[in-house]
This record gives sequence, structure tokens and C-alpha cells, in this order.
Amino acid sequence: MDFIRSYAKINIFLHIIDKRSDGYHNIFSLMTKIGLYDTIFIEKSDNFKIDSNVRWLPTDENNIVYKIYQKVKEIYDIPPVRFSIFKNIPAGAGLGGGSSNAEAGLTLLDRYFGLNMGYQEKMDILRSVGSDTAFFLVKDGVAYAEGRGEIVSKGPLLPKAKILLVKPSFSVSTKEAYSGVKLRLTNNYNKDKIQSFVGYGDMIKMLENDFEYTIFEKHPELGWIKKMLSNFGADGALMSGSGSTVYGLFSDEKKMNEAERFFRKFNIYWTLKTTIL
Repeated sequence: MDFIRSYAKINIFLHIIDKRSDGYHNIFSLMTKIGLYDTIFIEKSDNFKIDSNVRWLPTDENNIVYKIYQKVKEIYDIPPVRFSIFKNIPAGAGLGGGSSNAEAGLTLLDRYFGLNMGYQEKMDILRSVGSDTAFFLVKDGVAYAEGRGEIVSKGPLLPKAKILLVKPSFSVSTKEAYSGVKLRLTNNYNKDKIQSFVGYGDMIKMLENDFEYTIFEKHPELGWIKKMLSNFGADGALMSGSGSTVYGLFSDEKKMNEAERFFRKFNIYWTLKTTIL
């Protein structure tokens, strides 16, 4: 048996550049891994199987780890295994839980069977099952994502900031987010202008997510969460990815604790205190 941690991410910024001829959108985003993670176990099995601690996770061919296994099996003819996925990252949260599981599953298979897969081979497999899966292969945990999200490059060093995650009872699908997106006139974004080390104040200034303009119209509760995080002393707040998680960055831990208590008293919000890795 072997296991691996599968870390969540947040977007520091997410800009939607334009719509492509294939129907997808080009984006420019800076993402970083955070301390929230799932744990995935692998062991020998007579038949391929996925099980989980949560009922909402598909365990059939709709599971992204299943898709990764099939891709690897086509190349290396590996025997059946059993994956046990212990979920902490909520679904439909904009935290990359599924994409992270894909990379973790691939890394486990490579390690468990001693396949010695190269970086580019892993990247090609990940890109074949999802647009933003490639980010999770980046070693340092901070990267720029471009194209559909599948083109990744090393990002700047970020401060280990304190984060409060807040997710309402509903989720926002990526399809819903892109279906209503409105392209903005300003799209002159250049990663070369960003320093190799970003201080806390500069990181706060970067916080921007183009999805907020349309998602907040459909789901005003998300805008309210962002406002309340700021009211409770967050130095900056932002919706991650296509939502529905909104996070606040705090330099004052006492204020962060007060904000978490405020949301928890409603008994409808999932909250978690964590940090940038």
C-alpha cells in the first residue's frame, strides 16, 4: 500500500482573455497550493475499484482518477488496483479537488509500479483528462496558467499567508461560470512584469477574478461573503476559480477567528482556516 496527499489550490488572480475558435476560453491565472488536502491510498486488487469516505464522489468511469488509470493502463498494461480517496476538499468549490486527485493518482501509479514516467509524459496524460490538471504537477506549488489552463509555468514566490475559506451550500459548475462570462476590455496581462518574489501587500493588490462579475450577479450571496470577510478584517478577499468558495487573506489571526465564528453560526457554510504552502 502507498498513499499521497492531494492538495487544493486557490487563484490569486484569474483573467479571461478571449474566446477561442474551439469554444474554450483563453485565461491567464496565478494559482497556488494551500494546506487543505485529500488523501489517496493505492493497493493491489483482483479488480479495479475506487471507494471513498463520501457518497457524492463518483467511483465509476466518471471519476477522474479512473480516467487516469485507464490512460496509464493503455500505455503500460498495469494490473488492477484499489484506490481509496478520502475527501476533505469540497466539490464544485473552485479549489481544484478533482484535478488535484488526477495528478495524485498519476503520481501514485508511477511510484507504485516503478514506471519512471517523465515529466512531459505525465503532463500529456494530465492534459488529456482536464484543463487545469497540469498545474498540480508543478513542484513548487505556485504557477501561472495560460491557454485553457493547461499551459503552466513557474510562478513567483508567495508569502505563507493565513487563509479563511468559506463555501456556501451550493456549488458553481465550470460550465455555468463560462456560459455567462463577459469579456473585459482590459486584457493586457504580462507575467514578465511580475517580480520573482511577491510581498504580502503586492499579493493583495493582485487579487482579481473575472468570473466574479457574472457569478455574483447570479449568486449575490457570494458577493455578500466577500464583503463580510472584508468587514471582519481580511486584507483581501476573492472567489477562487469559478466558485463557489470565497477566501479571505488575513494578517491578524484574531480577526480571522472572529470571521470564521461569524460564518459558522449560520450552520450552512463550510469553513476552513489554512495557509498558502
